[in-house]
Amino acid sequence: MKLYEDQLQVLLVFAKDDAQSHSFCWACERAGFRCNVARTPEAALESFEEKNHDLIIIDHRHSRYFNAEALCRSIRAISCSHNTVIVAVVKRFVPRSLSLTHIHTHSLTHSHTHTQLEERLKPQTPASVCCLDPLSCVCVCVCVFQEWQGVYYAKKKNGDSVQQNVKMTPVVGQGGEGCFQMILCLAGSSQRRYSSMARIHSMTIEAPITKVINIINAAQESSPMPVAEALDRVLEILRTTELYSPQFGTKEEDPHTNDLVGGLMTDGLRRLSGNEYILATKQLHHIPSHLTTPLSLNDIPPCIAQTMENEDSWDFDIFNLESATMKRPLTYLGLKIFSRFGVCEFLSCPEATLRSWLQIIETNYHSSNSYHNSTHAADVLHATAYFLCKERVKQSLDPIDEVAALIAAAVHDVDHPGRTNSFLCNAGSELAILYNDTAVLESHHAALAFQITTRDDKCNIFKNMERNEYRTLRQAVIDMVLATEMTKHFEHVNKFVNSINKPLATLEENGSILTAPENRILVKRMLIKCADISNPCRPLELCIEWAGRISEEYFAQTDEEKQQGLPVVMPVFDRNTCSIPKSQISFIDYFITDMFDAWDAFADLPNLMQHLDNNFKYWKSLDEKKLRSLRPPPE
Repeated sequence: MKLYEDQLQVLLVFAKDDAQSHSFCWACERAGFRCNVARTPEAALESFEEKNHDLIIIDHRHSRYFNAEALCRSIRAISCSHNTVIVAVVKRFVPRSLSLTHIHTHSLTHSHTHTQLEERLKPQTPASVCCLDPLSCVCVCVCVFQEWQGVYYAKKKNGDSVQQNVKMTPVVGQGGEGCFQMILCLAGSSQRRYSSMARIHSMTIEAPITKVINIINAAQESSPMPVAEALDRVLEILRTTELYSPQFGTKEEDPHTNDLVGGLMTDGLRRLSGNEYILATKQLHHIPSHLTTPLSLNDIPPCIAQTMENEDSWDFDIFNLESATMKRPLTYLGLKIFSRFGVCEFLSCPEATLRSWLQIIETNYHSSNSYHNSTHAADVLHATAYFLCKERVKQSLDPIDEVAALIAAAVHDVDHPGRTNSFLCNAGSELAILYNDTAVLESHHAALAFQITTRDDKCNIFKNMERNEYRTLRQAVIDMVLATEMTKHFEHVNKFVNSINKPLATLEENGSILTAPENRILVKRMLIKCADISNPCRPLELCIEWAGRISEEYFAQTDEEKQQGLPVVMPVFDRNTCSIPKSQISFIDYFITDMFDAWDAFADLPNLMQHLDNNFKYWKSLDEKKLRSLRPPPE
């Protein structure tokens, strides 16, 4: 660091603009530092050789853009880099500790570093060197390559201090340069939730309202109390209005991502071909004669009961149950899960009524669909029940919310035709006309579920409910089913992050956040959304099976679109050319990662996040193998 007083020069090396790079630029502007931005390693080296920056911040979250470690070594090879501090921004933190920065520096004894560290760290003095001031303790330990541990104090906007344990571990980098690593020593599940929260703050898909809230939050930190309180009221208004839809666009120009977005998040082109695909008037399915005697938990065959023994585990194999029940998993799993949650007692309905209801709902799922069938419904019901048992979720929801969530999971795709909303709109189907091309399938699922339930007392599980309680339950079920519609995916995720994740991360007392009526709605929406598309978070063999099933359903839709002369909404899902690994990579990268980071930070789901990481690596390895096989052999 330079000894003379001069304006600090900062170099940001980020391949793409995102929330993190904007935050660093904003911080430099506020601090009065000169800031340059480089998009490539070559540009970074050229800029550094010209201006000899004091601080370099390198984006190390996305290795596909450039090799951050190689860039660091290249900078260190330049003679004028000895007094330059290099900071790496990382996506995931190391296990058992939370790595904040990896800072390579030749010395920590210059006055400029003293001042800034003293302002930001203010650690307690270790007992072994208590005669020294806190900053000197750090410098002495690092310079002689000894660990230092102390306490880090951060200030909240209300002025209160937040205490965190800090460890600094000196290591030797390539070429002998000294460096140290500052680590927050957090324990247990809270550490891992903090890791997910860190990724939430760097989400690359941000709605404009999210950026506004971040700016206001930052402004509060340095504002007088009256201004901070006024900004709190502004935030409350912003969090309760419909301002959360992101500016649409994909993370990168990838045909698989573009097709997924076009097929799942739009209503499709409106009958450009001039052809119409009219679905026949829907007739409700009735229970087959051989199923007219309702099943009881006591009547479940031993082989099926044994298959469901571990149904409370996330690794439960739904396909084993599908085989054991001859494609009737929803009825059997529903009986067990609804019994475990006391649904009959809550609804004041006989078990026979619940059994009849589960059977008629399952009968109205299409067994001919490769993906959207009753096995998918049973899988979503299983995930919903699993999430309902997580501590934070239990603190947030009332018994009526739990019952609504289980019912919504069971019916959320009832009578699904195996085609997307875009297909139905393009084809001019009667359902698309009925629901004005808006949330066509989701509206149909919710409406049909209540139509099936209330038309016959034998399966009317709501018959004995008090009127107001029924209306509350009905509204909750409808809201959750409609939340599975993908056009509002990012709106739901951004609302959850801004209204729940971020406030929970900054407040010690979170009871009011968890129980607020508007936040309970957000929790229920997020819960069923994550349950609905949790396939990439399942064990690998289950993830692979689900990927094959959804791909086959999309292949069949593409075939029919071509046969009917309709617009092909997802061209990459051509059974002759599609790469399933690429489609899964795009789906995980665009829809899954940010959402499950937010849900994990709330509900604490280490096993799911581990499966997600492993499955993503599996699909990447398959894709890379295919690419290698397509390359011509070296001459």
